[in-house]
Amino acid sequence: TFTVQRGDILSQEQFSARVIPMIQEQLSFRADGRVRRLYVRPGDPVTQGQLLADLVQVEQMQAQKKQQVLDLRRAQINLEMAQLRAEAMQTQTPAWELNYEITMRLQALEVELAQIDLSDIEQANTILDTAIGDAQVISPIDGKILKINIIEGAEIQAYSVVIIVGDDTNIEIGAELTSDQMKGLAEGM
Repeated sequence: TFTVQRGDILSQEQFSARVIPMIQEQLSFRADGRVRRLYVRPGDPVTQGQLLADLVQVEQMQAQKKQQVLDLRRAQINLEMAQLRAEAMQTQTPAWELNYEITMRLQALEVELAQIDLSDIEQANTILDTAIGDAQVISPIDGKILKINIIEGAEIQAYSVVIIVGDDTNIEIGAELTSDQMKGLAEGM
């Protein structure tokens, strides 16, 4: 004989799970090359925009960038000088002078050539900035380094995942369950 009582019936399942950030970013270089330096280790906190790793060619490109900054300034100065010469010629040369039209046209062409030189240098600057960006891995979010798949000095291929960054402020539980384990579970349990 048993005494009947009302109560909760428990059915338990035990399985392994892991806590993972809901937001994860898989990062890669956009260029082939050899890893020059890793600036972080797994578990390190990172901020958005922080440099995480770079390739050997970055050093040479940064030296080129310094030269291009000087070239850009030189082109800006040349353009400004050409514009000032054109203004000075226009105000100092009387319109009735024999070669007035030719002189004004020459000054306008000098200004145009200086503008072309400036545009060429600005375009080369943009291309170099893109190449430098392609040879660096920069964190797109604030978070923590979850995984690093490279070592310094290793050859890597473009677009292969080298670092995984996660935002650990929003986390979820992740588990791989068999179909038998899933049968006894329902949402909200």
